[in-house]
Amino acid sequence: MSHFPESIKKHTFLLLIPFWAWFLALPLSGLEHSFTIAAVNAAKIAGVAVAVVILWRLIRTASAVSFFHAVASKTADLRAAMRHQREILLTKSRTRALLGLIVVLLIVLPLVTNNYYRDVLTLAGMYIVLALGLNLVVGQAGLLHLGYVAFYAIGAYTYGILST
Repeated sequence: MSHFPESIKKHTFLLLIPFWAWFLALPLSGLEHSFTIAAVNAAKIAGVAVAVVILWRLIRTASAVSFFHAVASKTADLRAAMRHQREILLTKSRTRALLGLIVVLLIVLPLVTNNYYRDVLTLAGMYIVLALGLNLVVGQAGLLHLGYVAFYAIGAYTYGILST
């Protein structure tokens, strides 16, 4: 029958950690000069190990764990709110900057390109508008509406007749 309380029995292995740190640090602490110097240097390392074990045990108590959980919860809420606000600001500023860049590019591009590239860009723009409209009606709303194709065909035939 042992005379030690259960809490001491339960955590006796923690007392072995500083001794193990001292034992492992002893050959690396200047054993070639003097055993006393090596023992003192290894004892410093063992002292650090004791401090780490004590701090680890203090952090593992129920009150410390509940405190850390509360701090983590509040920090997570604050980070989420800040991240949401930052994303809104970045999205607005990026959208404005991107739209401004596109407008400047669309104004300058026809001035520096030849007729072929201008025609290709015009066709690409028309197909982009058609695809966006079709995506809105068919993709987002889930309706099948072929009015886009009809209006595109009427416009194409009208352009073809008037250009000849």
